[in-house]
Amino acid sequence: MAAVDLSQIKAMVGRLKRRPVDVLGLDLASSGVKAVRLKKIGEQISVVAADILPAVRLPELGQDAAGEIPALELPKEFQSKHASLALSGENSVVKLLNFPAHGGNLAEEVESRIVESMGLEDAEQYRIGYKIVTEGHGKAESRVLAVAVPDITAAAACSLIPIGLPAPFSIEVSGLATMTAFLAGPGAEPSDEACGLLEFGAKVSYFAIFRGGVPLLIRKFDFGSNAILESVQKSLGIDRATAEGILCDGSFDVSQQVGETLNSVTKQVIISRDFVERRENCHVSKVFACGGVTRSRDLLLEMKSALGFDVNSWNPFDAVAADAGSIPEQYQGSEDRFAAALGAAIATLQET
Repeated sequence: MAAVDLSQIKAMVGRLKRRPVDVLGLDLASSGVKAVRLKKIGEQISVVAADILPAVRLPELGQDAAGEIPALELPKEFQSKHASLALSGENSVVKLLNFPAHGGNLAEEVESRIVESMGLEDAEQYRIGYKIVTEGHGKAESRVLAVAVPDITAAAACSLIPIGLPAPFSIEVSGLATMTAFLAGPGAEPSDEACGLLEFGAKVSYFAIFRGGVPLLIRKFDFGSNAILESVQKSLGIDRATAEGILCDGSFDVSQQVGETLNSVTKQVIISRDFVERRENCHVSKVFACGGVTRSRDLLLEMKSALGFDVNSWNPFDAVAADAGSIPEQYQGSEDRFAAALGAAIATLQET
């Protein structure tokens, strides 16, 4: 009997498997559910629909499930086959870990040390995942991106789509999903120099530095746009909606309030940048900012003053094609609000 080539059979089965080509990215943010539906035809990814839906509240670590969570009501244009979910990550743990190079199985070593390396007090309460970013050889270290999401939050997110389509396909932290969108856009530009991304969420923010599409640093800050808005509210004696309007349209000079609130974060960003430049022998030539508050001219100017060069905003939809009318006109100028939803969907289409 002729020998059977199992590798060829596995390759054939892999080609026959139906890969996702129609994905809905959902960023479950406190300000609203950002939804972006993407379709992939050949190598081209296109936006089919985008919108912001009513916010949902998910239980976090240490909280009760608070009863049954109502299913998410999705308009017809968002009825895709698969859904990729992005969570705010307030209680999630994100770390870029370094492992010494060795001749053994790196994946086995990571799996045996991942919980200890992440410093989790009770790993049973988390869903843990990791990705080997670079595998070291010789004296070079291996770099691993590790993430732990509270199980109660992940389970609640999946329950938003309990039956039918779209079927939940993946869950990730919104800050990392935003980085995926960034690497499909400005971060994809070829350069020997490094670039940074500062992502402002409502309660947490992320700063990442990349070179050649590879993360050199990822830091999470327990600081978000809410702190800036609260500072403006308190100093001017106004409500939240008015504070948001002032930050976006610049009708009042709130540079002092923004600068004072940002001070601790900008110091940490500078320390992180200087550390990476020394360790990696590189130069961070550009920094991009993303999040609702980055529409504030005062914020961008304060960041420029601290870093010594321009901090740029960016449109995540520039990385993909867009069907006519797929992105409502009301979101022009604030497209970066969809970065995490877009990135979550792109990751699914790219990795499958």
